[in-house]
Amino acid sequence: MNPFISGMKDAGAEVELLYTKSLNVKPCLTCSACMMNPEGACVQDDDMKELMPKFKSADIWVFGTPVYSDAISSGLKIILERTLPILAPFLEIRDGHSRYRLRSDSGKGEIVLVSSCSLWEKENFKPLEQHICALSENFGKKYSGSLLRPHASILPGMIENKAPVDNIFEAAKNTGTELISKGEILETNLETISRPLLPLEAYTQTMNDYFNSTIKQIS
Repeated sequence: MNPFISGMKDAGAEVELLYTKSLNVKPCLTCSACMMNPEGACVQDDDMKELMPKFKSADIWVFGTPVYSDAISSGLKIILERTLPILAPFLEIRDGHSRYRLRSDSGKGEIVLVSSCSLWEKENFKPLEQHICALSENFGKKYSGSLLRPHASILPGMIENKAPVDNIFEAAKNTGTELISKGEILETNLETISRPLLPLEAYTQTMNDYFNSTIKQIS
């Protein structure tokens, strides 16, 4: 995430980084009061009062989350569920699909996903990507792309051992710069970010050795 944000800032973007664990956001009550309220106000008094104006005014939403149970982290999911006031309580047919109408102050904009997981295959991100893609469509935003790092658990050790992984971070930074300066994300950079670090068999053995060692230490 940090190299990507650094690239965005280098290109002139104003970036605000928020951590879900530092926010007081309660789960959605599914009462629909916010949708029925002309102001889109939620009945709950928490940090979403400050977050909603940021969601509405931001040109780009960047969601950073590891893959947890084939999905987004619980903290981010709670916040996304609370963005319901962006929608109005009326249906419309958009691109041949029934969706809730957007409020006039919701804006267009883009969504980018940054994620990592401990499993080897890139395919493990598919459920997460489908979720964020659906969210983009429902909120009328462009899904610009995903920076995905599979088998990320091995990366800190490779950095420590000075393995040749600098191009991964360079590609992430370039992606942030190009998104702001050119309005696009190059597939070549995304492929570099997701490139294999070890063969599947070697990664599996390395991780199992680590797990066995850790279990012995705490036994």
